[in-house]
Amino acid sequence: MRGRRGTKKVHKPKQTKWESTILPNIHAITSYYRAGMTDSEIAKKLRISMSTYTNAKLRPEMQEIIAITRAETDATVENALYKSAVGYDYDEVSASETTGLLGVITKQKKITKKKVIPNVNAQRYWLENRQPDRWKDTPEALIDANVTIVFSPEDDGL
Repeated sequence: MRGRRGTKKVHKPKQTKWESTILPNIHAITSYYRAGMTDSEIAKKLRISMSTYTNAKLRPEMQEIIAITRAETDATVENALYKSAVGYDYDEVSASETTGLLGVITKQKKITKKKVIPNVNAQRYWLENRQPDRWKDTPEALIDANVTIVFSPEDDGL
């Protein structure tokens, strides 16, 4: 096909959604996973169909990004759960300004030591998941015995 001046038009191959949408937004996708967004929410953010996003997730580079990001996020949550289970201390910082009679502004910074007490629910959850054989809700008792029930004629309702 020739253009106006006799030059040949060059047809570029159409970009795939991977090239046009997903790859340029790979850092945003990483932050979406860190924020705990679902795949459908990410697809909606990228303005692509769920099937397109599902196909993109099959690519090795995307699987690596997802695995690394999820591992980082899981570690962050695990650390927060542990911290909640054992309790922790922190410094609360507050700032204030006062204006004196001569218009002099005095800035003050106050640091207060605070303590978060251990959370029993976090402790229970941690132990149930780390040592389920000792701490799960419904322990399974293994009883290997023969039970014989004997009714006597004096029992009511028989």
